Amino acid sequence: MTVFRKLNGMEAAVVGGTLLMTLAPLVPYALLG
Repeated sequence: MTVFRKLNGMEAAVVGGTLLMTLAPLVPYALLG
């Protein structure tokens, strides 16, 4: 938890947004595949 506490809101948003944009296109393929 220490690592996450070092991250500020902006960094957390960037990481979350990157993961979301990376995984979002894969969701339909996973559901339909």
